Amino acid sequence: MASYDGFGRRFVYLPPETTEAECYRYAMDVESRQTACPELISAAVGEAAETALRRWTELEVLAKLTTMPVHLLLRVKDVRITAGIEIIRCDTETHWIAVGMKER
Repeated sequence: MASYDGFGRRFVYLPPETTEAECYRYAMDVESRQTACPELISAAVGEAAETALRRWTELEVLAKLTTMPVHLLLRVKDVRITAGIEIIRCDTETHWIAVGMKER
């Protein structure tokens, strides 16, 4: 699977080639740390602009794995929506990177 940052750079995550890995669906989201976070996103996720895009990547991954748009996820307070989803942080000095996995 792949995701692009705001500058068009492509990032790829290759799940492990194991039988266990085939039991999961994966999703990925990438944001450059050089990208200024819009105030609306910072306010929506309740974090400072410097780290809000980190949380945003997690929300994008949850949205992809639950097929629920981010704007609706922000309204949901029910923990069950994220049950069974594991978020793996793969951050670098230049990018916020989140990979999620959910049992099929």
